[in-house]
Amino acid sequence: MTPLLNISADSIGITDDLRLTFTPKWFLPKGVTVILGPNGAGKTLLLNLLADSSRYMQNRIIPATAGSDPVTVRAGRDTLPLSADESTLLLLDNLYDGLDADERADVNTRLRRLADGGCNIVLTLSDPRLIPDFANSAVCVSDLNVAAPEALNGRDIDTIRRGYKFLFGFAIDLERIPATLYRDINPTGTVCEAATTALSVKAGDKISLTGGDASTRSALMRELASVCSIPAGYVGQPAPNDEFLSGLTVTELVGDSLRSAGFDSRERTALAAIWLDIFHLSHLAGRLFGTLSSGERQQVMLLGALIGCPPVLLLDEPMYTLDYGRRRSLRAMISYMATRPAATPTTIVATSADPYDMPECVNMTYNISTHETQANINH
Repeated sequence: MTPLLNISADSIGITDDLRLTFTPKWFLPKGVTVILGPNGAGKTLLLNLLADSSRYMQNRIIPATAGSDPVTVRAGRDTLPLSADESTLLLLDNLYDGLDADERADVNTRLRRLADGGCNIVLTLSDPRLIPDFANSAVCVSDLNVAAPEALNGRDIDTIRRGYKFLFGFAIDLERIPATLYRDINPTGTVCEAATTALSVKAGDKISLTGGDASTRSALMRELASVCSIPAGYVGQPAPNDEFLSGLTVTELVGDSLRSAGFDSRERTALAAIWLDIFHLSHLAGRLFGTLSSGERQQVMLLGALIGCPPVLLLDEPMYTLDYGRRRSLRAMISYMATRPAATPTTIVATSADPYDMPECVNMTYNISTHETQANINH
């Protein structure tokens, strides 16, 4: 691997509380590099550091060869340059989030063209299954520790993808999930009905929405949330980060989900602590929502939807920005909550660009373009 940028510092402070630690003589290789790690590992912090050319010199990050620093470009899938050469460092944060297989293939075609032209590309990824087959190197990030780059050239892509799953060993103890707080609610018949479509959701249904585009499906999910006749947990994407939510602690935000259920402040705080521990998020309890990474924000919003095991779950791209391990565990958790014996049948309506993320309990699909319902979908 040929270095593009060298770093001589052992660690670099991002803020007063956050510091990235590097292996000795760390460098960013030329070519296409994927930065891999779970939610909250520090991937975006590293990308931000690479994007800040002034910070290169402040922290003794210097070009690997004589001459000026490479031109850094932050981009998304809608702003990818048409062409770029070896003088460009293209930085892409969670580029594939929310894309289906065809859209990812289109993006990869464009990236491969840029790479073939000599452009240096850095991609952050939370799912090893998405490592492109033209990547030259990988950098693992975990708990703000940045490992040395590893060469990928000449290795089978499926072997590469399997080999990095070790980074995502996240699991939820399903037996610790408390009983539903809504056992006195036992709905029958229709629980929500959309005026804009022929969709009528009945108690106990477990439906996947397909057809149309992501914004159309999201609009329908918001409509269902507004007309639901019984308590519902709703989460959309991306996780909101407005001024009000940014000023709440994680405990306050999660506990607020139970306000409408009549719990007082002390009860909400206690229940929030239990669920944060189940999700392995206790370390975030006192953090302000606005300081979290995108993946951490999505976990908190999803937790707010699941807390108390409400009789209806409306999940719009619930795994958006989550890493591979959390996607797998939360998919199993939702299915467990929806199918375990209980007085209240759990109704689910969900959307997902990736079929892998759909909870296995979902057994019907509704196409919002054709208004057709089919049973027994396969994952």
